[in-house]
Amino acid sequence: DTYGIAVDYAIHSPGTAGDHRNWHTHLLMTTRVIGPEKLEERSDLEIADWQAKQRALPTARERLRAIREAWTNTANRHLEMAGREERIDHRSLAAQGIHLSATSHDGPSRHMRANGRPADRRRLTPEQSNHNAEMILSDVKGHLFDEITAHHSVFTRRQIAETLARRVDEPAAYTAVLAAVMEHDELVKLAPERRNDRDEVISEARYSTM
Repeated sequence: DTYGIAVDYAIHSPGTAGDHRNWHTHLLMTTRVIGPEKLEERSDLEIADWQAKQRALPTARERLRAIREAWTNTANRHLEMAGREERIDHRSLAAQGIHLSATSHDGPSRHMRANGRPADRRRLTPEQSNHNAEMILSDVKGHLFDEITAHHSVFTRRQIAETLARRVDEPAAYTAVLAAVMEHDELVKLAPERRNDRDEVISEARYSTM
C-alpha cells in the first residue's frame, strides 16, 4: 500500500539433496503503480535519489532499509503467532555487533557440489573462514552464542553446528571450533539425548547458555 504496486510471490520448499532449512520465497513486483485498468506512473520506490531529495522523500537506501525492517517485523510477528521461537534480523552482522565475515549466496555452487560436480565458488574464502574461527574462539559468547540465542532460547547441538558452519567452512577449523564450543563454560545442557530400544535418537540433547 505504501507504493501502490503489486507483488507476486512463489514459496519454494527445500530440495531433496540440498539444505533442509532452505524454505524461501521468490518475489516479483511491478515498478509502476497499479491503476484501475492498467499500470500507471512509476512508483516512488523507483525514483532516483535526486528526485527523492526534491520531494523530501527517503533515499533508495533508506527505502530499502524500511522495507527490510517491515518484513522483519511481519515475519517475526507471524513466527510468534505460530508458536515458533525463531526470529529473523534484517541488520548486517556488523550492526548486530557480530564482527565476522559474512557468507555469500552460493545456490548454484551448492547444488553442483551436492551432485558431485566441481564448483569454484565458495561461501567463504579460506582466509575468511580462518578469521571467523579465530574470532569465535576468542569470544564464543559474543561471536556465536549471542547469534544463536537471538533466534533460539533453547537449542540443539545440530543448531550450534549449523550456525557455526555458516561462519567456518574449513573442515579442520570447523572441527576444532565446534569441539571448543561444546566444552565452553557458558554452554548448559538442559536435557540429555534420548534413545529408544533400537538405539535410535528420539530426542536431541537440549542446550542453553548461562
